[in-house]
Amino acid sequence: MRIFTTLPTTLLMCVSLFGLASAASAQDIVASIAGSEFFCEGGNESSGRAYKFKVEDGSVMRIDRRFPDKEVVFQIGRASKGQLGEYWSYETLSDKRNNRLHLYERVSMRSPDQSRHIYTTYELYKDSQGVNMVLYNGVNGARDWTQKTVRDCGYMVGDKVMRKGNRYWSTTFAR
Repeated sequence: MRIFTTLPTTLLMCVSLFGLASAASAQDIVASIAGSEFFCEGGNESSGRAYKFKVEDGSVMRIDRRFPDKEVVFQIGRASKGQLGEYWSYETLSDKRNNRLHLYERVSMRSPDQSRHIYTTYELYKDSQGVNMVLYNGVNGARDWTQKTVRDCGYMVGDKVMRKGNRYWSTTFAR
């Protein structure tokens, strides 16, 4: 009989500990990739060009290929905005949950003739293979995405993104 009276308390303690562990692991995603610079594979949406990220303590920077000398800055847990060019600007939000880092961005082009907005959501997570990126494209990023793709991340060798531990072999052999 005593086992049934302590069971709810034991379950509550286990759930609480699991909740604390998952909150701690969400904090670890930024700590585990802090101080790194990595590239994620690009596709049709980026004209085949890789995405470049730099991670510092408390922020993530994405270097936009259209503005190589500027960075789109994501302040973890806060909103931020900035200028990329004369008519181009960005607004970002970011948060951490379930050991994943969610980066929401809106890049806007406002000129006297037209106005255009590009919404993208990047979801970064780390597994035993390395960092991965889930890319959501749509009118409002992840809320009504029209495209969701998973991309590998690593370092650049030539124009290819390679994961740590992979070897790059040339397909040209001398006879």
